[in-house]
Amino acid sequence: MAGAAIIVMFLLFAIAGAIAFYYIPHSPDQILYRTSLTLTLVCTYTMWAVTYLAQMNPLIVPERSFGHNSTTAPGSGHQEM
Repeated sequence: MAGAAIIVMFLLFAIAGAIAFYYIPHSPDQILYRTSLTLTLVCTYTMWAVTYLAQMNPLIVPERSFGHNSTTAPGSGHQEM
C-alpha cells in the first residue's frame, strides 16, 4: 500500500496549499506570495516523494554485517585470524 501514502501526502499538501492560497492578504505583492507558496509546496512534496520512493526500491542493496568488523557470516566455515 505504498501508493496510498503518496496519494494521502499529495492530498495533504494540496489542502494546505488551497487553504493558505486564500488566506494570503490582498496586497500589491499577492501574486508573488502565491507563486512562492505554490513553488515551495510543489518542491517540498516532490522532495518527499522522491525520497520515499527511493527507499522502496534501493539501487544498492544493504549488506548485513555479523559482529564487529566481520565480513563473514557466522557458521559459514571461514575463520578470521
